[in-house]
Amino acid sequence: MTGALKESDISNVNTGSTTRCDNCIDQVGRNHGLKCASFIKASTIPDVPQTVHEAVKNKYASGETYFSNVSFSSKTVEEKGYQKLAARQGRLEELKVAVLTEQQLAGSRETASSSLASICPSVIDLELGRNLLEGLDEVSEICHGCQHLRSISLEGNRFRSFECGTKFESLSSLNLENMLLLPDELRTMMLSFPQLHQLNLATNKLSMPRYCNLPTTLQDLEMGNNNITRLEDLEIMLKGCNQLRRLVLKNNQIATVFDERPNGPKFPLLPPSVEELDLSNNAITSLPFINALPTACASLRHLRISNNPLYNLTKRPSGKPFDETEISMLIIARLPNLVSLNFTTIKAKDRLNAEAFYLSTIAEELSVPNANKAAILTSHPRYDALCAEYGAPTISSAAETHDANTIAARLVRCSVHFAPPSDGLPTRSSPRIVEIPKSFSLYAMQAHVARTFGLVPASLRMVWETGERHPPGTGMVQGKEVEEWDSEEEEGVVERREEWVERKVELVPGTRPLGTVVDGGEMRVRVEIRDEVL
Repeated sequence: MTGALKESDISNVNTGSTTRCDNCIDQVGRNHGLKCASFIKASTIPDVPQTVHEAVKNKYASGETYFSNVSFSSKTVEEKGYQKLAARQGRLEELKVAVLTEQQLAGSRETASSSLASICPSVIDLELGRNLLEGLDEVSEICHGCQHLRSISLEGNRFRSFECGTKFESLSSLNLENMLLLPDELRTMMLSFPQLHQLNLATNKLSMPRYCNLPTTLQDLEMGNNNITRLEDLEIMLKGCNQLRRLVLKNNQIATVFDERPNGPKFPLLPPSVEELDLSNNAITSLPFINALPTACASLRHLRISNNPLYNLTKRPSGKPFDETEISMLIIARLPNLVSLNFTTIKAKDRLNAEAFYLSTIAEELSVPNANKAAILTSHPRYDALCAEYGAPTISSAAETHDANTIAARLVRCSVHFAPPSDGLPTRSSPRIVEIPKSFSLYAMQAHVARTFGLVPASLRMVWETGERHPPGTGMVQGKEVEEWDSEEEEGVVERREEWVERKVELVPGTRPLGTVVDGGEMRVRVEIRDEVL
């Protein structure tokens, strides 16, 4: 029978020891969610607790090497070679990894007063997860004398005592996952682990973490599934962890970086050494969260942010949602020092495409009628830097927002200027707007421009200044395609962006419609007057 666990039924739950009922009530009280539990009769005989000596010998040196044959269909498979493995594991003095998970360990007993070191002196990695240990002092008794011990896992245990007079000086890795620890209990435990490099605190009760005496040598910290809501909440807890490199915060409820205070301080919240941050499966809903990451985590190089609502909720000004690839491009463009995103390395070509796409989305926001341009530019901190590198994007006018069935939507607004300047003709600083239907051929366009300024069509040469930038020697020349440039083969070109030139296309008179040449409703055209008409 299964159902929600109640305190009145705790006495009917088989915990392996009748002395643990009070502790079970205390631990269940910390978990406010409904959970499934198996109910067992009170007359059921519980599993007998074991000492560490008994657990090690039963698992690794029991001498039982017989395995029954495995049969499927009409064939029988005989398992061979396990006798040698069992004999090798039975040499306990050479055992380096001891996995004693779910072995009903309950600390030392009078029948076995010696520690693990008396039978496994070479053990390096010890797993004591999901046992009946009730205090850190019991763990200390088990590990006493293990001079080579470097890693301990206490996952799933329910401690009642968190103080210990012994310090685990040689320990570098500790797993405290799913122990329902509170901040005060964690602070007491950390006093016994001064030299940790790796610490797992996932699935505990650290939603409002405080200063917890975390070791200053810590380099890798996992805090997933702790109901943390802001990165700002971790500032006090991680104070002093100046060697921290990797921080895992997946499966929390993180939605913001800073407190919503308009004049609040905006300084680095995480240790400046943090380079890898995992924020997957949180409650991040918008891209402004990404804008704050360079401030909160100054050395960020590797980010994981998949499975967040922002991948489904972020939309263009027109209301059309971005796809997952476009969201990734916007994240890359907002974080200039990012090396990898969601375990994918960011190449120079990826960053080039992402930053160009980001600029185009900003231009799209600015082109919305009655848009608050100051507020929009404030929401994009990298806009000025990207404009300095690639040039300012072309801001489309409100004319492009007309319904596709209207006449205005079928016109191209050509900003025409003459070069070299001539008397009575528009200059680059004072161009003239000429509206031309998209259905006009380039022949008709040339004739329309010539008639507007009283010139002979055959004497004009028109050049479309696209505003785009590209490496020298690439792009379109006189309407003809030049050999395609591959950025993966010429990574050096990407680094010399300051040498890039504006892409220009000569509009050679022909039958091609203007609407198939220009993408959008605006273009800048330079007109040159030939000395001789061919």
